[in-house]
Amino acid sequence: MSIYFVFSDESGDYKPERDNNYTINTPFYIRTALIIDSSEWKELSEKYYELKKKFGISPSKEIKWHCLWQLWKFKNKGTQLPKDCEFLKEIRYKKLESFIENSILLIQDLKYRKIIITITNNSSGIKVQKKDLLKMHLQDIMERVELEFNQSANDLAIIFIDNVNETIDRYLREIYSEFFIKGDFIKKYSHIMDSLSIEYSHHSVAIQIVDFLSGCSLNFFKSIFMNKNFEKNFEFSRKIFKDYNFQYLRRSQDDELFGYGIKETPEDEQFRNELKNKALFIIK
Repeated sequence: MSIYFVFSDESGDYKPERDNNYTINTPFYIRTALIIDSSEWKELSEKYYELKKKFGISPSKEIKWHCLWQLWKFKNKGTQLPKDCEFLKEIRYKKLESFIENSILLIQDLKYRKIIITITNNSSGIKVQKKDLLKMHLQDIMERVELEFNQSANDLAIIFIDNVNETIDRYLREIYSEFFIKGDFIKKYSHIMDSLSIEYSHHSVAIQIVDFLSGCSLNFFKSIFMNKNFEKNFEFSRKIFKDYNFQYLRRSQDDELFGYGIKETPEDEQFRNELKNKALFIIK
């Protein structure tokens, strides 16, 4: 029997009522899930703290993906750093890029690592409440994790997600339990834990690394739909996604990526095809 950990974090945003300005600035909401073998978690954690020490970053400080953009604006445009990024004001921008890239590189050493991305297109006509959209993303991740291990009778995955707030966290735990007990597309969940675990990012090495994966993925998807004049703004994200994220994405036995490692939420065949064509054109 093998135990796997699944860590999931979000990037982007969503709201039911969206004007054109909101959609331009916030084109997608995504969740990224990283699956690892639980036996490798301790080594991953230790290496991450060693990396922080090497870069002169306090082990108690949490670096978020959005701090990269905030630091660039601070260094180049003189804008004020948000409170959660203020401790980075003395660090060079390229050094922070290097730290993030080296953090993502840590998963390259793992024997087992797979990524699942669920993505919502804010340009679509979807108008559901935010909590209902979160439910869809959670369901899509649950289904794909269950299917990942359904060929092995005794394997089990424990799913950890970043906390949102007390109300949403409670709602997601209840929804998770309902899916687990009653089933959905999956008639019987037998390879995931019966309870959803809420993880606080500032305490969790894996959630912090997934935050980097998720932020990078969001920027990659932004870049392939944006005007070519803005491509330079996303060079770092494109490099990381192409070099690391892409190779770890979950695939079918026939090496199909879309629907398996990248899933549009809710289902939208037209958006999936557009996403597929644009993403694979850039990567290949």
